[in-house]
Amino acid sequence: RNCSIENFLEAANFLSTKGIYSVRVGIHKPEKKLETDNKMIIDYTGALREKVSDPDFADVYLPANCKFFLGCTSGIYLFASIFDVPVASTNFIPYGECGRKSSDIFIVKKCINTLTGNLIPIKKLIDTGMTGDWFTEEEIFSFEKKNIAFVENNSEEIKDLAAEMNERIDGSWIKKSEEDDLQYRYRKITNIQCFDGTTFPGRIGHEFLKKNKQLLA
Repeated sequence: RNCSIENFLEAANFLSTKGIYSVRVGIHKPEKKLETDNKMIIDYTGALREKVSDPDFADVYLPANCKFFLGCTSGIYLFASIFDVPVASTNFIPYGECGRKSSDIFIVKKCINTLTGNLIPIKKLIDTGMTGDWFTEEEIFSFEKKNIAFVENNSEEIKDLAAEMNERIDGSWIKKSEEDDLQYRYRKITNIQCFDGTTFPGRIGHEFLKKNKQLLA
């Protein structure tokens, strides 16, 4: 779940070129404020929340009324999901995490072998037990003992996800030649299902899969 807020700035700057404001949300005051001169990026959590008369209301109102929510699995994204706001999620791990609704898209953390620095295919990771939708602290330590390290999504990956979500909402997304095949391969490897056994409704980001095909080996 842990990830750097700085890696979201490229996406926010990109969205500002599309006339979209980005508002940082969260109930815990961060150690530092966002460093940006872009007036269309608003640090609500770092600079404004403590000045609001009813921050609990604002914490719900902002995600419930945005064009889409861009973040990670921190619980505040659920306010967006409850109000049917599309969610673009980053840094999903383990590989049983997925979008909650058909309008959701997501990308996952990659893993590397700390001895070689090489990316580890998702199927191999699932075979080691990296499945389900959450980890215990003990499980995290067990992966470290196996020389497996988590790699959070970088700025480019998050920007690509934000761009895809924005185009899908606007109806301007042009279906890519490998899109269905890559989605199928990811679903087959991960075999993610909802609680009732049906196939999960979300989609993994296309550019992420296209640039990381080795994960599907």
